[in-house]
Parts: sequence; structure tokens; C-alpha cells
Amino acid sequence: MQFQPIGYLEWMKDHFGRYKFDLANSSVRPLTPADLGLTPKDLEFTGENYHGHPALLKAIADRYGVSPANVVLTDGASMGIALVAFALLEQGTQLLLEAPNYEPLYRLPASIGADVRILERPFEKGFQVDLESFQRRISRDTRAVWLTNLHNPSGVMTDPEKLRAVCQVARDHGTTVVCSEVFRDLVFEREAPAPVFKLEPSAVSIASLSKVYGLDGLRVGWILCNEDLARRIEIVRNHLSVMGSFLCEQVTLVAFRQLDRLLARSRGIVSENLPILREFVDQREDLDWVPPDGGTMAFLHLRSGVSSWDFTKFLHDRYSTLVTPGDFFWAKGFVRVGFGGDREVLRNGLKNLGDALTEWRRIRHVTG
Repeated sequence: MQFQPIGYLEWMKDHFGRYKFDLANSSVRPLTPADLGLTPKDLEFTGENYHGHPALLKAIADRYGVSPANVVLTDGASMGIALVAFALLEQGTQLLLEAPNYEPLYRLPASIGADVRILERPFEKGFQVDLESFQRRISRDTRAVWLTNLHNPSGVMTDPEKLRAVCQVARDHGTTVVCSEVFRDLVFEREAPAPVFKLEPSAVSIASLSKVYGLDGLRVGWILCNEDLARRIEIVRNHLSVMGSFLCEQVTLVAFRQLDRLLARSRGIVSENLPILREFVDQREDLDWVPPDGGTMAFLHLRSGVSSWDFTKFLHDRYSTLVTPGDFFWAKGFVRVGFGGDREVLRNGLKNLGDALTEWRRIRHVTG
């Protein structure tokens, strides 16, 4: 086995935070210790967490109506993806993966040697999962289907009935549905979908507080799955990190006890920012999009065949403004824009994006 580089994560570490107007970050504005009301008792370094902090396991289980035995704590959703991949996949295992996709969902299975096959979620169909296409692509050899809900990078939601239908087809084929759900809680105008594990006991949900709660730095996530898979995941975990940070799990427990308040804060931030983004896109003839159903990001289509990779480099070099090229998501000609941060940064960053597109077209027209 040879690990493949994850281009998006390498690019992220070299670019995030280095530009005046950073619209590439997909997280909501970070919380502070004061926002959580932390006390010295919440900051103990050591305690019982050999199988995860017991009180946190219970808090997660209670929130989603499952047993603590169905919850596996992880070092963020990224570790959750890795643990599930190692527990489910091996060389030659057939995996059906959505596209556009979040790159780690592809790179780790490919590194393991899995046979990764693509389920298209086309822009022209609103980035939705097409059930007919899914039924044609899945087979008895398909071990797992990997999705995101809300979809990363577009923010589009797969409604529960469609997701239930996906799970039914997968169950009929002996296939496990795995869904990364780190943006699931923050839906704008409808009820957030249930974790896929609640829809289908053989399915797997992966989540964390990092994106829509502004708690990136805690690096605590969780997996919801059946008890048999949870035991297999624990075996894998013992090879990688043994157990998580008690301090981070303790602080996460404090956050979990006030999630509704924290989610209301996040809703307030994106409800102020999304209209700014919507107005910007509506005024541009050189951009198109599928408006997100929730989350903190949108996937903008650059019309007229603009290269997203070349344009984003032009944008950050000339305008000190950062967006994420769609190439990292198997979608050339798109850029992902985060709108969960500071409102004025978003407003000014979008102005720069528009000015850069205008200048780009002028330069290309002159040189062409």
C-alpha cells in the first residue's frame, strides 16, 4: 500500500490564512473559550476515555437517539473517514463514490487499492443524486457507497426519502452506505435530514463539530454505525491513535450541552452572509450556481470555459483573495466559496472575485 497525496489538503495547508480575503475556508467563524463558558474544571488533561469520554458518548447517543455502543469517537471527521475506509475496504474492493467529491473520500480508498467507480452528481441536475443512475452503477460487487450530505462542495441536501431509497437499493445489493455529514445540521429553510444511520442500521454516518459550529481546533468527531462495525473500527483505531485527547473530548462535551444555542449562532452568521453572496452571483453574467440548501459554502460555475485552476491563482496573486479551485473536487471550471466567516471579508472578497473575472476576460480577449 502506498498513500497517495491529497492535493486539496496540501494546498489548504499552504494557502489558508495567508491572504487578506480568505473565502476558501468552509467553516463558520470560530468560537472562543469565552463563547463556550469554559471553566477550569472543563480543562482537565487526563480522565477516563479509553473507549472515548463516557459522558460525551452518551451525549452524542442521546442527541441522535442511538446507543453509546453505536458511537465511535474520532480525531475529527478526517480520522473518521480513514477508520471507516480501513475497516470496510481492501485491495480490489469496489467502491461507488459521488462526483464532484471531497478528495479524501477518493484518495484513501485509492491508496488502499480499492476499485473506485464514480456516481456522477451533475451540475445540470442540481448536484442531486440520480436514483436511476445509481441503480445502473451499483452491483453485487459494490462493497460501499460514499456520499456527503450536505453535498461537499455544493451544499445541496439529499432529502431523507431519496436517501432512504438509496439505502434500500444498497441493502438489496449487500452494500454499505457511508455518508460524511459534517454540514448536515445547518440547513436553511427546512428541517435538517436525519443521520443516514438513523435511516438504515447498516449505514454509516461520519460527523464532527468543526464546520458548522466553529470548533475546528478541537479535532473531535464521531461515527454512528452498528455495533459489529464499531468493534472493527476500534481495532483499526488501536493501530493509529489508541485513544483521543481527553481535554478535547471534555471541551466537546461542554459544546454538546449547548449545541442548539451554538447552531443558532451559526444560523445568524450565514443568514447575514448568504444574501450577499446571492446578490453577487445574480448580478454576474459570467457566473452560475446551484444555490446551497445549507452549510457554509457554495460552488460557483465559471462560464465561458474559464480555467478554475489558473483563475484562482490569478485571483490570489493579484487580488490577495482566496477561493478553492473546483479541480480538487473533480469539477474543472468551478470554484468553492465559503460564506461562514466575517461579513466584510466576504463582501470585499466577492468584489475582488468579480473584478478579477472582468480583468481575466479582458486579458484573454486581448491576448486571444
